Amino acid sequence: MTQISRKQKILKFINSWPFTLLVILILYFSGGLKHVSALMQRTLMATGIVNATPKDEVYGVLKDPLRFVDQQGEIIEIPNGEDKLYFINFWASWCPPCIAEMPDIMKLQSMMAGKPIVFIFPNADKEVEKAENMIAKRGWSIEVQKPMQTMPAIFDHSGIPSTYIINSKGEIIYKKTGVAKYTAKSFVDFLEKGMQ
Repeated sequence: MTQISRKQKILKFINSWPFTLLVILILYFSGGLKHVSALMQRTLMATGIVNATPKDEVYGVLKDPLRFVDQQGEIIEIPNGEDKLYFINFWASWCPPCIAEMPDIMKLQSMMAGKPIVFIFPNADKEVEKAENMIAKRGWSIEVQKPMQTMPAIFDHSGIPSTYIINSKGEIIYKKTGVAKYTAKSFVDFLEKGMQ
């Protein structure tokens, strides 16, 4: 009869389903699962498989202006008569795809600095403090806004992250639910074209 060494026993346990389940449970209860998931999705984004792909179409037109309020009480109204684009990203601190794409969105925001585009980040957390804590912990350069009214049905964002681009006429010219890489050249070109 063959004797199984201690090393072989350990390797056999690591390759078993109880070990996998144990690792998942530890990650889940420690809060690390969303961060691991976000890291995996960020890696996927780096491949270019999930690039934001704009289409030349209008998904709808706002009947009434949208209003958002930031933490200082400043009101952002869309459209407001100014010739700007509005990048709206609905997100939450508990959402791995949101966490995965936020560094890329911040990079896009930096690339667009000084250009006629406004970035708005409505947050779906029940307690805004959770979002603010995540922003501070990760060193993100975004500000949380809240809608001042019920969002129109055209913004059916049953999933998050959900991103919309609205032009100065109130036309929704881009919408996407799920993770995307917004610094892709085709998307940056789309924004540049929309600003003309």
